[in-house]
Amino acid sequence: MEASSEDVARVTAGALRMNYRQAGDRYIFGDNPDKDQLSVSITRLNEVAERLSSFEVIDGASIASPTCYEVAVRLDRAVMGRRFRDEPLSIHDPQAGLSYELGRSSLEYLLYLLLYLEKEVGPRWMPHYLFFSRYRNLSESDSDALEVFQELTPALLTVRVTSSSQRSRKYWKPYIDGFLFHFSYNLDWAIMPEYDFEQLAGRSRFRRMRRSSPQELEAPRRHYVSDLVHHYRLGVSSESPMLEYLSYYHVAEHWFENVYHDDLIARVQGLITDPGFSHRRKNDVRKLIRSVTRAVQLRDEELVISSEQAALKLTLEKYIVLSDLKDDIHGFRPDLIRFYAQNKVPFSDGDVVDLESRDHAKVLTALSNRIYKTRNALVHSKEGGRGKFTPFVDDADLNAEIPLVRFVAERIIIMSSELPPVH
Repeated sequence: MEASSEDVARVTAGALRMNYRQAGDRYIFGDNPDKDQLSVSITRLNEVAERLSSFEVIDGASIASPTCYEVAVRLDRAVMGRRFRDEPLSIHDPQAGLSYELGRSSLEYLLYLLLYLEKEVGPRWMPHYLFFSRYRNLSESDSDALEVFQELTPALLTVRVTSSSQRSRKYWKPYIDGFLFHFSYNLDWAIMPEYDFEQLAGRSRFRRMRRSSPQELEAPRRHYVSDLVHHYRLGVSSESPMLEYLSYYHVAEHWFENVYHDDLIARVQGLITDPGFSHRRKNDVRKLIRSVTRAVQLRDEELVISSEQAALKLTLEKYIVLSDLKDDIHGFRPDLIRFYAQNKVPFSDGDVVDLESRDHAKVLTALSNRIYKTRNALVHSKEGGRGKFTPFVDDADLNAEIPLVRFVAERIIIMSSELPPVH
């Protein structure tokens, strides 16, 4: 990533929520000259910018220079996360010339993240949830702005591997995988890498679409199906993209049996009330029987639907208005409209979906195929099978699918809701 001293000063000011200006050989942060201000020399900013420019994205939310690799991670125990931010875990391997550290993110990683978000997310890009609050009380005048900036970001935990010699970009992955396994195997703590910068920015995108603060919330005006709300809440709260995707899928799955049987009943009624149908003609009765037996199967003395994919399509046809779905996605990230139209899902071969097409039947077919194939890849991990999902490795590709299935789930929840009774 190419970065300048001005780039570093700009995102630092954004994180500190301060104005900034150049004064001689320094940048000054803060508006009131009568109060303590932060500053940093242009020489130091140039040094940081030069180090930052040596990094590149390796895989999602991991970056590397010739001598360092760093990736944001999550621990399944928040207390342990706080512990390692305060007291980093450091391990040195003299034989390989490598040092591992689990702790607070480096200055370069923070700046890289913020510059990435500024470029990719656009206006209101700053993820303020990463920071404590506006910096007000300085311990001494003329404090170092970069040190304060780094102190205000305790929420981001990373694994950093440094080498005593230069390495290629392909060198790092086996070592970071080895460290993550070694850590979980010995300590019985799950440590999960954030393999996509969008995972760090995604929550703020959804907040920005809806309400910016709890004070803007209004009382609910509809009653929603409880089971659907439970699945949705699990998806929103999940830190696993796999669990999040399946939770939203279960919202649609809730209606499969109802919509499928309703469709079957309508088809049977159409057949037996057709003026050309006669119960006296065996061929007509056979046609009716074939229609039913193809649609349902007897399993454990219960009739079950024979095509879950067909049930998904029927559910989408009943509850999804494509123009609303398109507006939702456009409001979240406009580039996803083109992304879904031009890219299959890599690990599942999920179909391309052109939400701008006027052929709604074709769009719904492609949409159901994309969602269903992706779901199958998540739940079926047979070696050599078609559409296999590998956790963490395919997380970045799966994260691109989560907005689509989340907006589908939200539309289903809303369209299946009811107005409360009038008292």
